[in-house]
Order: sequence, then structure tokens, then C-alpha cells
Amino acid sequence: MTYCPLRRHRCGSLRATSALIALVLAACTPSTDPRDAGDASGAVDATAMDGASGPDVAARDVTVPGMCNPFMGEVVPAGSSCVRAVEGSVVQDDGASLTRGFVTVCGNACFVGDVDSRGNFQAVVGEILPVSVYSLLVHGRPQHASAYWLLSSARDEMGIFRMPAPLSVPRYTSDGPELPESMMVTAETRATAGAVTLVFAAGSRLEFDFEDFELGALGRRVRVAEVALDRAPPFAAEGMVRGPVFALGPFALKIDRPVGVRVANRAMLPAGSNVEFVAMGDVIVSENPNAGRAVVVARGAVSMDGATIETAAGQGLRSLTWIGVRPAR
Repeated sequence: MTYCPLRRHRCGSLRATSALIALVLAACTPSTDPRDAGDASGAVDATAMDGASGPDVAARDVTVPGMCNPFMGEVVPAGSSCVRAVEGSVVQDDGASLTRGFVTVCGNACFVGDVDSRGNFQAVVGEILPVSVYSLLVHGRPQHASAYWLLSSARDEMGIFRMPAPLSVPRYTSDGPELPESMMVTAETRATAGAVTLVFAAGSRLEFDFEDFELGALGRRVRVAEVALDRAPPFAAEGMVRGPVFALGPFALKIDRPVGVRVANRAMLPAGSNVEFVAMGDVIVSENPNAGRAVVVARGAVSMDGATIETAAGQGLRSLTWIGVRPAR
């Protein structure tokens, strides 16, 4: 079993993020934590989970590492819970198990768990957390989109937080051009992949998430997965999105100027009508974290011929994530 509590999952600079992801991918070693002492504690390995239903909860109560040990008389803050571990399973959009990758459970601190060959994961926590401000990120790259789920959507079984199963991450199906290696867009650039066109303003500075930066040219390529509403992460229902949603890559790419968006009118909204673009939030460390929540990021309109929907002038995305549209309110 690997025990890797991580601090500051998403940092403010590429160098800091690089160091962190390197820690996630390379520096997690077999635990020396006394809570995970192998045979002495009877710890259950994540690979022993039984499909989507997981191991037996009663047995798991005394064998899974991650016991919360508050000081004598300590009061658990309102809205907080002992989170011993977070478990779940991950599938591709065709329903087949995702057989590799990892997840992170993040707020003010981060915890990591591997996705095993059957699509199951377990992230050991063992701390009292304010559950409402934590989220789980499935890291699907490079072939699949990454996505957030709120930890508060998990089922609490005696401190084992079981995510709604299965969590579905789609495979990117449409590729566009590569964004500049220099991380500076020198001239207005239109990048089309599938039903989505992104418009980068001249002079825009790009900050790639380390997972994409590490992939080189593939990580700089604009990529899109179009996902039906019944397969979309919960932000789509929360945001009352119409029609399919689009998972954009490079995921979590930060841009210092708004990126215009044009999408095919799959939602069949009326020609000329006003709309709102709704994105999956991806801010983790903040006074108001929104990772996994629906966030209105821009206004726009359906073209007069009804074929496309486009953001209004000067509005757009500051981060590439998942997006959808709905009628303006």
C-alpha cells in the first residue's frame, strides 16, 4: 500500500506544480507510516477491491489504514468528518474499466491513490476534513479527459467515502493543432478540434499543467471529447446544461486573456438566442474553491443560421476544462 499525503496539489507556478506532480508520480514509496504496517495491521491493498462494490465494509472498518485520531476532547468542526479513505471505480465512456492512472483528493491538502487494473482506486486519507470544500480529480491523461467530482457526493460508510460508481472519463476523439512551445501566442490563433473552435488572442500567455507539459507536443495539442449529458460529470446537471458537454484539452491550461469559444449547436437552441457558457470549475486552493462545480464563465449567442454558438466579444475561458451551454437567464 502506498501512503502519500500531499500538500498544495495545484501551485501558483509551473516549477512548483512540476515538483508536486513529480512527487505524485515518482516519489510515492511503500509507506513507513505505522497505520500501514502490512501484515501487522492487516491493511487491505487497493487491488483487492471487489469491482464497483468495493470490499466488505464491516471487515474494512478495522483493516483499511487511515484512522483519524483527534486529541482527547477535540471537537470536530461543523461540516467536517473523519475521512479514512476515498474509494471508487473509473470507467471509460464506453463502460469499460480505465485500467491505469491515478486520482487525487484535494482541498488544502492532497492525497493520492492509484487506479488499478480493474479500474478501482483507494486514496488513503486518515484526517478530519471539511468535506464540502474537497474534490476528487481523476487524472485521465494522455488518452482520456480528466474530471472533478465533489467529495460531498460520496457515500460515507464509517469514514470510508465511496464515490458514486462508476466515474466516467471519456477518451479524446478529436485532435486540433499544437499550441506554441514558447507558451506565448504571438498572433490571433484559431484552434479547431471536432465541434469546438478556440480563439486565442494575440499576446496570450499560456501556463500548462505539468502533466501536459511533461507530454511535450501531445500535451500542447488541442483535444476534445464530446460527451452526452447522461455520461457527463455532475457539473452539467448542476449547471442545467443543454445538449452534450465538451471536455477540452490541454486540461487545466491557464490563459491570461479570455479564450473565445465556438461550438456546434448540438443543443438545438433557437437561432439568435442568448446563451451562457457553463464550465466545470477547477480551482482547488482558494477561499471559494469551485473544483467540480458549475461556473458560468461567459455569455454568448446562437448564430442567426442556428448552426453554432459563440462567446460574446471579449468574453471566454481563462482555463481549459469541461464546458456546456444553456439558455441565458
